[in-house]
Amino acid sequence: MKKVEKDYELINTQKANKKYAVLLAVLTIIVLLISAVLIPLSSSNETLMKCFKIADLFLCILLLHVAVKFSKVAYQYYEDIPNSPLWVPRTFGYGVSLNPYNKIGRLLTIALLIIIDLFCIGMGISTLFL
Repeated sequence: MKKVEKDYELINTQKANKKYAVLLAVLTIIVLLISAVLIPLSSSNETLMKCFKIADLFLCILLLHVAVKFSKVAYQYYEDIPNSPLWVPRTFGYGVSLNPYNKIGRLLTIALLIIIDLFCIGMGISTLFL
């Protein structure tokens, strides 16, 4: 019975990984399209350029939060471990990543999210009013 539960959990994890991988790819392409194509093309219209910049900042925040959700799904193996490691192998590529299920890793992840969110919101406000 435990084997069936583990197989079912693995299938659900793989489905979630595919969903997040597609969503991350689409959001990255949209951010790059806005940054590399639409903002330079709208340089003659200042209002349109500001709108594209703010949309780009909002999409960057969204991309960051989706990436954190993806890391929680990818590292769910470490969720039930009482003393899970702070650094875990990355799911894509080489290197290490913060473990969102470690106490310190969770605090660092939340702190980084808040700092980057505030930075992007500040950039959006300065874009609007300057």
